[in-house]
Amino acid sequence: MKKLLSMPILVFFLLFLGACEESDKAESADSYEPEMSNIVISSGPLGGGWYNTAAGIAEILMREIDGLNVTVNEGGGYENINLVEKGKAQIGYAFTNDVMSGFTGTGVFEEDGKTENVNTFLSLYKSHLQTVTLADNDIESYADFGDKDILPGEASYATVQHVEKILNYYDISYDSIRENGGSVSYTGYSDMTGLVKDGHADVAIGMTAAPSGFIMELNAQDDIKFIEMESDVQEYIQEEVPGITPMKMPAGTYDGQSEPVSTVGSYTNLVMSSEVPEELAYRITKAIMENRDELEEVDSVLSNFNEDTMVEGLEKENLHPGVLRYLDEK
Repeated sequence: MKKLLSMPILVFFLLFLGACEESDKAESADSYEPEMSNIVISSGPLGGGWYNTAAGIAEILMREIDGLNVTVNEGGGYENINLVEKGKAQIGYAFTNDVMSGFTGTGVFEEDGKTENVNTFLSLYKSHLQTVTLADNDIESYADFGDKDILPGEASYATVQHVEKILNYYDISYDSIRENGGSVSYTGYSDMTGLVKDGHADVAIGMTAAPSGFIMELNAQDDIKFIEMESDVQEYIQEEVPGITPMKMPAGTYDGQSEPVSTVGSYTNLVMSSEVPEELAYRITKAIMENRDELEEVDSVLSNFNEDTMVEGLEKENLHPGVLRYLDEK
């Protein structure tokens, strides 16, 4: 009889221990306090895909990680990497080519030198260099920019340097445009629509998600066309800026765009400060990946962002340890 009674008692005892262990785990998870209570995500200008998706990420992180406050700032790719490097932001949006330049101290980082406090974090989506003008404009190529009024982005955007390199292929520079009576104005996406619509600028250029809000707004008001890039120019800029690659913006990306557009582009990455503790970085990664469906609702450009693509194009040795921990679990 004693032997018969001992088995239920043992089972009960094991179940009790298991319940206590699960309770301790839950309490431990619930009692986690972020080592950093405030983080800054430096994104892009209002009206662009970076700012919108950053706002979505901030909402997820503050909901999923108790005690974490997230602020989203406007910024630009090169500027964002510098802000993370200097500890003024903990997460930043950037293009693959600029991240690579930071690691090697080349290109836009030639004066600043190599980044020391930046890790790669996530690879979100492809960004296309989109060059748009009104449909009745006589501009057909970058070769026609010699005396035009162009908007290559804010001065801190790496796109400004990329556009000038493309122009150099045609023996055009920003200085020569100004000398010939044209203008080069550094402005964000939110101002580009009005400037082109009102005739104060001929061309607006942005390396951003497709479709992009500022182009959709312009397209809703006026007939537009995209300036394509010839294959030899694509190859030239690819050699000049490692990380830039030839791309085609698919037909139908915008209303009335019946043909694909030949251009160049890069991957939009998130970088993270190496000062972010591994545990917090792991929880941030987990929160984003487990709620990525919400981000797709914010911007359809993230429809292909998943666990198979989350570090696409990123080298393992540069990833933040918190991301590596999440990947190891998967």
